[in-house]
Amino acid sequence: MEIEFLEGKAVIIKWLDSHGITSEWEFRNEIKTLHPCLCVSIGFVEVEHKDYITIYQTGADKQVLGRMTIPRCSIISIAKVGIMIDNKDKAKTINFYEECKCHNGKEKEGKIN
Repeated sequence: MEIEFLEGKAVIIKWLDSHGITSEWEFRNEIKTLHPCLCVSIGFVEVEHKDYITIYQTGADKQVLGRMTIPRCSIISIAKVGIMIDNKDKAKTINFYEECKCHNGKEKEGKIN
């Protein structure tokens, strides 16, 4: 996944996380498959690195809250979130544009419903 100059932009990131819930011995013939968890995170891009993206949930003049770093190898897609603001500082319309570069190398473009 190449760098797209997303720093400061609002994004929705779909990504895969590990899944492990076993804490005791299991019989091999009774084991159920554990699949990775599909996660969705929404935030503002703080750092866009070739190996990871760091987002935060809330930002103020000199502080941020809720930072998380997601490895690029776990990212399925990144959708930029465009927000139109009217002159009264109220959200008028929200448009979602997806520029997806999937982990398997395929590319998609289109709107998220």
